This record gives sequence, C-alpha cells and structure tokens, in this order.
Amino acid sequence: MEDLLRNDDKNSIYDIVQPLYRAKPWINLVGFMLLLIGVLQVIMVSIAVAVQGGLASLIGFLFGLLLAAPLVWPGVVLIKAASALDDAHLNGDNQALADAMSKLKTYFTIVGVLMLIGFVLAAGSIIIQLVVMAQTGVL
Repeated sequence: MEDLLRNDDKNSIYDIVQPLYRAKPWINLVGFMLLLIGVLQVIMVSIAVAVQGGLASLIGFLFGLLLAAPLVWPGVVLIKAASALDDAHLNGDNQALADAMSKLKTYFTIVGVLMLIGFVLAAGSIIIQLVVMAQTGVL
C-alpha cells in the first residue's frame, strides 16, 4: 500500500479509494448516529438529575458528558474520515487518503479498547455476583 500511496497517478488513488468511497454514506450515518446518541445521552442524564437541582444537577451533567464521550469521539472520527475520503476521491489526493485511513484506524482502535473495557467490566461483574451468591449460600 505504501508504494501505491506514493504513486502520483490520480487513477490509482481513485481505484484504491473507490470501495471506501462507496461506503461513505454508511460511514457518515454511523458517525452521525454516534453523535446523536451521545448528545441524547447527555440530555437524558441531565433531565434525570435536574429535578434534584443545585450541585447534583451539575454533577449529573458532567457524568452524562463522561458517558457520552465514548460515543461522540468515534462519531467525530468517522465523520472526519468520510470527509477525507471525499477529498481523496475527488482530488486524487494521496495525503487525504492516508488521513482517511489513519482516522479509520483511530476509530477501530477506540471501539476495540471500549469493547475490551466492556468485556472486562462484564466479566468482573459476573465474578463478583458468583462470589456473593456463593457466600450467601444461594449458589
């Protein structure tokens, strides 16, 4: 791929970027949906704690932002990748193609790390539940 990226022939860039460019609407859709879900999550958490008022509302809003960040960040990365794919496709820009690929790498890294964290938390929760059940005689 390195050799292809250094080639100045716009047709080869067009050929390389074409499969991803055709997926651009889906990349944008997933990116915007992640953003929307993140924003809705902040709003819902904020509404849920707003009834308490004062410092609790501020803490709830900040907690909502913390929960939304893992959704918003990959969404923004995907939208930027789609934009870079556009530049690479329309202008035959090597750097835009490399940028798009880098952004997609970042997206999959973020999602992979989040999945690993989720798996560890789920496994830990199961282990804790089994220990508690064993100690209380339920198991």
